[in-house]
Amino acid sequence: MRRRCSGAPGRGQLVTLVVVCSALLLRWASADTPPHEGPREGVRLSDAWLEKALLLAAGGSVEEAQSTTAALTRAAAGDIASPPPAGRRKRPPPPQAHSPPPPLLPPSPPPPSPTPPPAKAVPVPAPAGTAGKKKRPPPTFPLSPPPPSPPPSPPPQKGSRKRPPPPGVPPSPPGTPSPPRKPKRLRPPPPELPLAPSPPPPPPPRPPPPPLQQEPDIDWARYPSYAQLSEYLALRVAGSLGRCSLASAGKSVQGRDLWAVTIGDPSGVYYPDPANPDVPFPKARAAYIGVMHGDEKGHISAVLRLIGELCDPLSEPKFAPGGVQDANVTDLLASTVLYVLPLMNPDGYTATQRYNANGVDLNRNFLTSAFPFATPTPADGYALQPGTSSALYNAAADWTDNGGGGSHEPETLAVMSWLAAVRPHVSADLHGGAMVASYALDACDSRGEDLDCPSPEAPLPGYLANVYSMNHPSMRFSWGEMQASRQVAFFNGTTQGATWYPAIGTIADWLHHTYRRHMLTLELHYYKYAMFTADKLNMYATNRASMLRLAGVGGHMGLRALLRDATSGAPLAATVTPQQPGGAWAPEVENGGLVWKMAMPGVTYSGTIMPYDPADTSVSYEPIPYSFVVPYSWDDVLAKVPRANLAIARVFRAVRVGGPAAQASTATASPPQLQQQQQQQQQQSPPPNAPQPPAQQQQQQQ
Repeated sequence: MRRRCSGAPGRGQLVTLVVVCSALLLRWASADTPPHEGPREGVRLSDAWLEKALLLAAGGSVEEAQSTTAALTRAAAGDIASPPPAGRRKRPPPPQAHSPPPPLLPPSPPPPSPTPPPAKAVPVPAPAGTAGKKKRPPPTFPLSPPPPSPPPSPPPQKGSRKRPPPPGVPPSPPGTPSPPRKPKRLRPPPPELPLAPSPPPPPPPRPPPPPLQQEPDIDWARYPSYAQLSEYLALRVAGSLGRCSLASAGKSVQGRDLWAVTIGDPSGVYYPDPANPDVPFPKARAAYIGVMHGDEKGHISAVLRLIGELCDPLSEPKFAPGGVQDANVTDLLASTVLYVLPLMNPDGYTATQRYNANGVDLNRNFLTSAFPFATPTPADGYALQPGTSSALYNAAADWTDNGGGGSHEPETLAVMSWLAAVRPHVSADLHGGAMVASYALDACDSRGEDLDCPSPEAPLPGYLANVYSMNHPSMRFSWGEMQASRQVAFFNGTTQGATWYPAIGTIADWLHHTYRRHMLTLELHYYKYAMFTADKLNMYATNRASMLRLAGVGGHMGLRALLRDATSGAPLAATVTPQQPGGAWAPEVENGGLVWKMAMPGVTYSGTIMPYDPADTSVSYEPIPYSFVVPYSWDDVLAKVPRANLAIARVFRAVRVGGPAAQASTATASPPQLQQQQQQQQQQSPPPNAPQPPAQQQQQQQ
């Protein structure tokens, strides 16, 4: 720290103050010498100036100070060594009046340190009182280093630290020896063990197997483009090891392919009849069609991921719940072929619009002469309510404005041909904008005035809708909605199309009237395309169980029989006359002699089969009566009964006229226990949560 100097204006005192201040400044500056530099002559010179200043301050004369300075200067030059003080020197007390000055301390011997370099010659200031000479300022010397720090003590050895005595106990005298410690117990060395033989060298690593398939990076939180969708289908089919095949069902207006995926081998067989385990049966068929309306694209991930799971040779465990293989998938694919057309309207999907590129609503473009009513007239289509600008007949106006005027679009013709070739036993058309499973029929007349026209197969179409909705986690709780200023109630998330939303020329009605096949219209999401990310990611998880269960139940529930010549074993054709239930469709006889009829659980179906040989019509056969029932309750079939138990598998062997008739009668007779069970189930009423037939049909049945 620098000190402020002050004093009287006397000459002696002024000189004394100047010298003291200069010495203190030099002393302060010497403290900042870097520690790595050795001792220098500046240390001794600064001490000499300090001694001179103290001598003058104690009352000595200037001549004594000059002589002391000369002696100290010679000592600093190397004649007499003077080490720096060990600590801070205290200022001596002021001298008494007329007391002799205190003698200077002789310099102490230098410490054993390396010999400093020879100091340069330092000019000595002229003595005070020399006339005609100006007093020279004190010379500047190198800064002195700080006193050397003591060497660091060695770290204490382990165990040498002593615990301090507890409070209140006097410490032991320094000479008292510590008690001997208990010797540390040593662990005996382990016994010598025989050396284990060295392991054999590991075999060379096998090269990784080639991947079975490659999956493009599709973010299911976003809607894939048409190019990404096409690439996904191609790679999935290429990696299926022959399980799936990909083909184009046709072209759109703008030339895009309508891709159709076949899951399973259509020519494959299975053996469902335990009485004839060596007789092969053709597989059942189910179909799904997605994105008919281009802006209802929320379910596209469900359709694509269904293809991705079922086309994987290992049943795609990462898509199945819990990450394990699903036995239901393996069992379903062993007996069923699935046909999936994921994108029916690629032009509308690309543009995010409901209609195709020609502005036509494809679900109003399937009207043909097979419909039981005439084509809507322009007068009905443009009729308005009195005094308003609203359409008088909404269904007719919708068809007139958006149905294409009776001409079929390219997408419509392609799907018609595809379904005619596939002939699925059960199918579904996927949409968005509500949460409901709608069943036939969608329109009752050419105006859409009649809202209640059940199918001749009722209540079977409504029961199929319950199969889907009751296996869906949220569709079963859909209660209804407002439609055309009226409240429409849903039953278990199901409704008849005409009762809810009359539509003329739909694909479901076309398949119903033309080929007598059941197709559901499934509304799978409330919002058409502006959906939350979680809803997009969970779309397949929420619909997976329903889609698989509908394909299994709709394709196998009922009669599945083979019609064979009793003599040659050749497949036969037939005409079938049903007896009960009244008004139901007759069983269908396909090429190859397959006789099948979808049936309601607990309902008896009976009739007569008249076989004939299409290659030789001159041969006559005895008629074959049939009678069967699906022996389960409505609730059990919804989710509990395995698929294999739903099929009534039979082999009908037709006997030529004049041959033994016992073969035909024994093949068609039902066991006595089954007949008793049929009678009991006919007397039982359906469960309360089963779809009830409309009031009109109840009156007819009564």
